[in-house]
Amino acid sequence: MKKTKKALASLAIAGMALTMIPFNAFANGTIPTRLAGITAEQTAVVIADQTGYTGTAILSSSTSYGMVDALTSGPLAASLKAPILLTGAGSTLDAATKAELTKLAVKTVYVTSGTAVIKQGVLDELKGMGIEVVALGGFDRAETSVNIAKKMTGVTKVAVANSIPDALSIASIASATNQPILLTDKDVLPASVAAYLASAGVATSDVIGGTGIISDAVVAGLPGATRHFGMTAYDTNNQVIQDFAAALQFDNIYVANGETGIDALSGAPLAAQTKSAIVLTDGKTVPAVAAFTFSKSSASTVVTALGGTAVVTESIRTGVATGDVTSVPGELAITSVTALDDSNRFIEINFSKAVTGLQTADIIVENADTLDRYGVKSVQMSTNGLTATVELYAADDAGEVLEYLQDYNVTVNANGTILKATFNRAYSNKVRVQDINVGDKEIVVYADKTGEEITLKIPDNIKFDYEAALGELVQVWYNGDKQLTNYKIVSPTAKNDAIEVTKVNQIKLLSDGEKYDISEEDYTTSDQKFAFYLDGEKVDMADQVNKKFNFAKVGFDNSGDIEFVSAYTLKDVLIFDSVDGDEVIGVDGSASAGSFDASDATIIKDGKVISLADLKKGDLLFFNADADNNDGYAEVLNNKAATGEIETVYDNSIEVGGEIYDFDYDSEIAADFDYSQQAVYLNEDGDVADVDSDAAKELQAAGEVALYTDYAGNLIYISGDTVNLDSNEKVAVLTADILGYKSARDKVEVEALTQDGDELSFDIDLESLDTITVDGTEHDIDNGGSKDWTASLIAGNTGINLKDNTNVKADVNIMFDNEADAGSLVKLHVDDEGDLQELEFFKSNANAIGYDTITNANSLEAGDKYLSGYKLTSNTLMFNATDDSVDTDADDIVVSTFGDYQGSEITNGNFIFNGDKEVVAIWYDTTDSAEVTYEEAVITNVLRNTNQEIVSVTVYAGGEEKTLTVDKVTDSSLAKGDVVVLELDKDNNTLVQGFATATSDITNDGTKEYATRVTTGLTVSSVDVGNKTVTFTNDETYKLADSGLVLDGKDNNDISEKSLSDLRGKSNVTIVMDEKDGSFVKFFVMEPAN
Repeated sequence: MKKTKKALASLAIAGMALTMIPFNAFANGTIPTRLAGITAEQTAVVIADQTGYTGTAILSSSTSYGMVDALTSGPLAASLKAPILLTGAGSTLDAATKAELTKLAVKTVYVTSGTAVIKQGVLDELKGMGIEVVALGGFDRAETSVNIAKKMTGVTKVAVANSIPDALSIASIASATNQPILLTDKDVLPASVAAYLASAGVATSDVIGGTGIISDAVVAGLPGATRHFGMTAYDTNNQVIQDFAAALQFDNIYVANGETGIDALSGAPLAAQTKSAIVLTDGKTVPAVAAFTFSKSSASTVVTALGGTAVVTESIRTGVATGDVTSVPGELAITSVTALDDSNRFIEINFSKAVTGLQTADIIVENADTLDRYGVKSVQMSTNGLTATVELYAADDAGEVLEYLQDYNVTVNANGTILKATFNRAYSNKVRVQDINVGDKEIVVYADKTGEEITLKIPDNIKFDYEAALGELVQVWYNGDKQLTNYKIVSPTAKNDAIEVTKVNQIKLLSDGEKYDISEEDYTTSDQKFAFYLDGEKVDMADQVNKKFNFAKVGFDNSGDIEFVSAYTLKDVLIFDSVDGDEVIGVDGSASAGSFDASDATIIKDGKVISLADLKKGDLLFFNADADNNDGYAEVLNNKAATGEIETVYDNSIEVGGEIYDFDYDSEIAADFDYSQQAVYLNEDGDVADVDSDAAKELQAAGEVALYTDYAGNLIYISGDTVNLDSNEKVAVLTADILGYKSARDKVEVEALTQDGDELSFDIDLESLDTITVDGTEHDIDNGGSKDWTASLIAGNTGINLKDNTNVKADVNIMFDNEADAGSLVKLHVDDEGDLQELEFFKSNANAIGYDTITNANSLEAGDKYLSGYKLTSNTLMFNATDDSVDTDADDIVVSTFGDYQGSEITNGNFIFNGDKEVVAIWYDTTDSAEVTYEEAVITNVLRNTNQEIVSVTVYAGGEEKTLTVDKVTDSSLAKGDVVVLELDKDNNTLVQGFATATSDITNDGTKEYATRVTTGLTVSSVDVGNKTVTFTNDETYKLADSGLVLDGKDNNDISEKSLSDLRGKSNVTIVMDEKDGSFVKFFVMEPAN
């Protein structure tokens, strides 16, 4: 059972997102249902992209006073194959328009206003872009319309208008027929217009508007004039579209706001491409012309709003698409037509106002397809005049007079007013909804009696509750196109729960503990009614016996037996944080599930299908990216099972309110529900982390918690504050080698300087220590006791030996001349009395927690983001021992943080890191004041002088695009799109002194500045946007650095920033490391396919 949701975001967001689509992506293809930007200028850019026109453009003013000059530019735009772009009132060109002119490679711009409206500064800016400017502005709007008309050739016919809406009504039609639009005053034809008409050889003219807009005297002076008008501007729009219907096509219809008008202006050349009408709305109602355009439409007609939902609401757009005209209070109209009997011999017509004197001759009923008429035998009016009962002529034994699912036109001459309506007798059926396809707006149902499978389309005007209907018995009504016209859930019985298939004919609901038999009912075809779906696919329940599923919707028959199951294994859980495009991002952390690609997925919350905009921070999102045929499926379940203080912390569980909750799932639960994680919480840094006994104690100490579970009662998330119970833990550097000696017991002397600058000295028995930790692994010590490890001195007192009392694990040694010598970083855990309880050592880089060294090869500079692939933070501790290296007195070691470090390059030392790949502390004794530093970059432009020396480069570097000065480097091969390593002057980080490329390093000392940073030709296996990681087919995983970028380098002339999700499925990807080693990446670059 496939469930998809192709458009999760709201249409307003989707409209804005269209500005990101390449300009020719939709040209000559399917038109979107909305073309919109945030501003009128941005909307014009989106429309321009849709036309596919390049090279030439028309520039008009977006101001209310300047738009009048542009009213007549649509036909010229169509003639020149040029889009209409906009700019505002200022003296600089609108930024979105400027970018579009560059993208469309425009060389000539026709400007529709003078410099009083479109400022000289804008014209100068255009000329500075190398664009030829052609001025069309005249003395007044009439002369401007003439100037525009003169740029058109082959003109034999003109349109004449006075008002803005009337000019817009004819704009797309005139644009499609090479018909200039001329502007006139009401009572006088302007001299400039009269002169043009006399000289241009115009034979006929279309006058748009009634006598209140253009007088008969003006019309009399026009060649071969035909007037097109209505009572209002919107009635005129209606009349124009009907009068020119023969020249129009209705595969596409556009809707624009007639009050603002600006979007209709930009849309005229686009509408002209497909000979489409532009329907004008007042922004509040669906105009009457919608009934006409709907009657001309087909099932594939696309109705497109020009502008955002603030100017054309989605309800108005869908109203135009369905012909659902807004009723104006007080107007006479047909409100409904219904059948009164099964044969459709008797029909009932209802009116909005009382009708009198209605006769059989006043009513026409005809087949909408064949136009065959049906005789009206009689008409009976209700006493209030609001209802007419009509009997049609038919044989007494006629089965059907009017066919089911067939459209019929009903026309009534009521009180001298012609009223029209469409009648269609819908089929009705009781069905079980077994499949929902939200993205395609379809449902698959099975007739409750016959088992017939029916796919029904859900039109925009039906507010269908997909998730509520799934699995339920629903009464549906639908027409001949299998479009749903109405529905009603007969009796909601379905339940959401976790389930266990206990037998081939029995299912247990886990939250209520009840077992239910599956239905034995059959359809009339003898096929079984019962259906079981798993992760969106229909399966045999016999194969699921003894299996459990954490999310299921279960539907019941009238006997209380289960007739339908839709089960999902949602094994991943994230705590919702944000949305990036179609990617749902979880709160970050070592136990985070990362992210969920929701581009095609269905997401359920509170029993309803939702959009991404409906997600709230902190929502628990259970998901399976592979469900529904890899479209993905997710449910939000914020099931708060308990609140209160944690009474007891056990090894793998906690007690709250007298109930025990496991935070570390046993093997049975893990196998039953296939969870990829255990219970989580938000640690003191706000990161998602696994709950263990230590974390549970911190939650317990902080006070009240809230426990969230799935339907099966498995603990998923503990919400609550934490208290650091280990506040006496201190990072320290040893100021002397640890000394071991024997007296009555094995003893050690420890001298150290802590992060707080305190000098500490301990002389202790090894057996007095509770724990010795090595690279994050704890070894509980109790010599002669019941704990796991025994600590003793190695022969010769050269170190500490840790021995597993169970003889299962290998011995662990801590050497006094290595990880326990002077200059080694350790952690000291002391109690409130200052006694040392735990010693923590770091001896290798092979584990998630550990130690590594600093050398020339991975040197450290102020401002660096990473060290050997581990993240540097402003709180990373720094122990400066440059005074005398390991022999530096504790008094002379300077303790600071990396955020405050402004010193020279550090070339020797060591550091420790934590499980979050963060550098905790650094000890160093050597710095270098070399004059250069390196920066990884991607070239977007190269500027050379006449000697072919590179004097400037524009690059992506440090998380942004910037231009740098080059110290006259000669490299004939350097070009746009190259990945390089820049050699920067240490005193001027905007001065490039050299480049490392694929064929040449900066120095000849054997250091591979380029090869150690850049890897090419990789193929992406998977992307985790939440954790910012990318795994390639070579099984290597890399994480995007904090200032890292994803770049589209497939076209070296148009390198652009992308998101991590865009890497999915890509091959030939280049990675540029943020360091010479490690796993953090500064750039992922998508290269052209090989």
